[in-house]
Amino acid sequence: PPPDRPPLDFAGQVSHLAGQHPDAAFGTLGRLLHPHFSLGERRLPRKSGARILRVATLWDQLQAQRIRRNCPLFRATQRLHRFAHLCRDWLFELPLELMGEWVHTDMAEQWGRLPFDDTPTGGALAWVPRESSAAAPKYGGCLVYPSGKALNHLCFQNVVLKPASDGSLRPHPRGSPAQFELNGVVRQVAAAHVDGQDFIGVRSDHHCALWRTQQAAAPVPLQVASTDTSCSSIAVSPHLPGEVSLCTRSGALYLWNVEAGLQRLHQDGQTMFFRDPSPWRWSDFTGHPLVLSYADRTGLIGIDCRVPPGHHLELFKVGSEADCQQGERLVHVRYLGQAEPYQHLITTQVSALLAPLPPSSQGLAEASALLP
Repeated sequence: PPPDRPPLDFAGQVSHLAGQHPDAAFGTLGRLLHPHFSLGERRLPRKSGARILRVATLWDQLQAQRIRRNCPLFRATQRLHRFAHLCRDWLFELPLELMGEWVHTDMAEQWGRLPFDDTPTGGALAWVPRESSAAAPKYGGCLVYPSGKALNHLCFQNVVLKPASDGSLRPHPRGSPAQFELNGVVRQVAAAHVDGQDFIGVRSDHHCALWRTQQAAAPVPLQVASTDTSCSSIAVSPHLPGEVSLCTRSGALYLWNVEAGLQRLHQDGQTMFFRDPSPWRWSDFTGHPLVLSYADRTGLIGIDCRVPPGHHLELFKVGSEADCQQGERLVHVRYLGQAEPYQHLITTQVSALLAPLPPSSQGLAEASALLP
């Protein structure tokens, strides 16, 4: 089938498999059931009646059941019960056409969710580099990641980069990781280095936490914020210590400061440029400490904390490019940070591009000057 549509006619596919490739369709099942069925080609021992079924007798009983199935006094024989138990893995009570229709519907839904998995994940792994000093001359850092069967343990593992025989640096863990048990599954971990301190943002479904780490010191939890709607992204400010941006699946954007608390900057339950059912929302910081990026499947905008709500700077809109394809949607946005302080990497299913965000937010300032 073409790649842009799910496979159709499941019942026809099964019929084609059974007719054109019988060995693949029935070979394994036949070999498994062969010791338990007798087609009349051999005589059966007297004590084999409990584990071997005669197909001729079984066929007669099935025909009798079909004729008398509406009779309230009809009871299935013990032989039919053993046959149903033996074939319970492949003998269905649902018609093949109905089963095929349900499977096709589920495959179509899974196909639609495949390019845009709206599971609220976001990269549960962060690397915090550490600068070398006289006390710690080796290069290294701290690896922050979740562990445990429920992914509810947050681990801080110190890592040292040692030169190998070929001259390359290879990571080596130093000691055991510091572990903290949380009350929810870790969905995302973000990190930033500000004023000689490392700040770690941890996102769960309805709770977000901010941690602070320093070299040769244990991680310290600073604060926890709760949201009514499930969070979809968290980002730590590379400019100001203890500042975080949060996005929820209901379209709310918050600026979270340890001292000032939560401040809502944007709220819109609908997507920005056209209707799309995806609840995915994403936010990140930019080259300016008071300008944040906000994205959904339809595009990316810049929001200035100094401008009244409802005014923003359009950075990218799906469909505005000449070579945009039908059904193309925004997949991910990433602030490039120190490598390119005023550039954002934008990716869709088929393309990747860079979008500049003016560091002075001049466009937003001009827009706010026109307000009454």
